[in-house]
Amino acid sequence: MPKENKPNWPTPVPSGRYEPGLCVSKLSAQQKNSLWLHLKSQHPQKAMEITEIMNDPIVSSLMRTFDGSLVIEREFVPESLLSLLE
Repeated sequence: MPKENKPNWPTPVPSGRYEPGLCVSKLSAQQKNSLWLHLKSQHPQKAMEITEIMNDPIVSSLMRTFDGSLVIEREFVPESLLSLLE
């Protein structure tokens, strides 16, 4: 491997502040419906992105394989569900 292509280890990575999110799999059916209606009406771009991502067969496979869960960022969570943030 040419020297210029070798990674420098350890490589520093940017870090951020922890932001709580809403784990969709822990919601009741009624709460999920409320969240989805809120996303579609107040954040249509986010709703479209979630739909596209969750319909991707590779993402679906990874979610099943690693017991994955969808977490919604605080800024997209309706007031009625803010108390459930983790």
